[in-house]
Amino acid sequence: MTNEFVIQLTGSTDLNFLVYIQNDFLNRNQKMDRPKFPLLDGSLTYKDTFKADFKEAWESAVQREQLIAHKKELTRNDLPLAETDLHWFYDRLVDASVPYESFHFFYRAFATWWDGLAGRFSIERGLGEELQSIYLELIEIMNDKSLSPEKELQLRFIYDDVVLADNHMADYFAVLSIEWFFTERNALLSKLTSLVQ
Repeated sequence: MTNEFVIQLTGSTDLNFLVYIQNDFLNRNQKMDRPKFPLLDGSLTYKDTFKADFKEAWESAVQREQLIAHKKELTRNDLPLAETDLHWFYDRLVDASVPYESFHFFYRAFATWWDGLAGRFSIERGLGEELQSIYLELIEIMNDKSLSPEKELQLRFIYDDVVLADNHMADYFAVLSIEWFFTERNALLSKLTSLVQ
């Protein structure tokens, strides 16, 4: 195998915002020994059908990410979380009694963390060394199996596990929580190998 194999790792704003929403919902609706990030004051109320609606929103966001992942050129519509996207999330997940402005403030709290140095940038930097190690191990496995990947492996990281929907993996594309990189190393290598076959 040549050294043309590339792994592209990025953090999806849409998917991480959905995890943020999921975790807020879980903190309020399930007893947990350790709350999930973010631990907020409960200013949002979610629809009674939240779990089913979340799963649908997650699947739609993942499909969009998968389409964007292999595009040669991005358009304005491909950029993360336009105002129309925020309204889409709000309409599907949040109870109508909650003013949109409250949801928008909730998003701004997320964006302040995510777009700052403590969010996406720090996570990407923290995963960099692990990704390099995984890359080298993956190349070794592919060489042993005489696998020759046809395109880039596109990975989207999320800061926490998605609990209310299925995690998504498809040919040359995966959504992975950062925990996979540190605690599920062998399973991760096995899954990534299966994606490039």
